[in-house]
Amino acid sequence: MDSALSSIFRAMKPATDYIKSLWGEEYFPPEPTSRENEMSVAQSAVLNAYRVMLTGDAGREALQEVIYAPFAGLALLGIRCF
Repeated sequence: MDSALSSIFRAMKPATDYIKSLWGEEYFPPEPTSRENEMSVAQSAVLNAYRVMLTGDAGREALQEVIYAPFAGLALLGIRCF
């Protein structure tokens, strides 16, 4: 199963590289984002033996809550950022 997933991700790499080249650089403005973005759900998942954090379109306030989650008793150990 792991090798099948790995081969799928490898096959997708040229497409994702192409899309990234079209988007250019990502810009995260310093201004506050909408209330809808601040209510985005952040999820933790284990994918192919790596724990990842999926933040959707969370704004600065929501991301700060995720950062401070361990201090509120929520364990986010093993998160791998790409």
